[in-house]
Parts: sequence; structure tokens; C-alpha cells
Amino acid sequence: MNIVELTSRNDIQAPHVIHLQGRLDANQVSKNKEDFIEDITSRKKPLVLNLSEVSFVDSTGLGFLVAMQQAQSLVDEAFVICALTDKTRLLLELTRLNLVFDIYETEALAVSALTRLDSN
Repeated sequence: MNIVELTSRNDIQAPHVIHLQGRLDANQVSKNKEDFIEDITSRKKPLVLNLSEVSFVDSTGLGFLVAMQQAQSLVDEAFVICALTDKTRLLLELTRLNLVFDIYETEALAVSALTRLDSN
């Protein structure tokens, strides 16, 4: 799992957008999980996780996504995922996690939704 982009507009209400790349599996997640979650939640901003370049997700990767959502919830911030590959979308549907996560087709839609939530 590589973090290929971490962006946040200067707008205080704009969410962080993180692009993940590569495999979201036990080997990769175990190297980064705790530091990554701590870093993101310490920012106390809504989070958009773009998975368009994730090539593989295993059960540990799914656990990582759930842990991210829980951590964001603990700091009272939104968490959404977007731009899923067909394989990742199918995996979330088979595990019914598509009912747990807020999922958007594109990054632009996800950012727009979180920006609207913050402005209310």
C-alpha cells in the first residue's frame, strides 16, 4: 500500500483526499496501519479515500477500511471511499461492506458531498 497523494485544500472545510496504490493486504497494511490512522485522525478533517489504483484487497485490507471508518468516527469526522475498481466493488458487495461505507463513483462527487456536509 502506497500513499500516492495526500491533498487538502486551504479551505478549512475541505476534506483530505488520499490516494492509495497497490495492494491493500496483510503484508502492506501491517507496515503502515497504526501510523497512518493516527496521522489522519489527528488532522480532524473529513477523509476521502480514493481506491482507483488499488489492485488487490484481502480481509486485512477490508479490516483496515473498517478501522479507518471507526477512527474517523471517534474524532467525529466523515469517511468515504471512492473510485473503486470493479474487483474492489465486487468484494465490498460480496462482504456487504458496501452497506457500511459511503461510496462515491468519483473523487469529485465524494469531495463535493463532504464539503456540502461541512457547510450545513
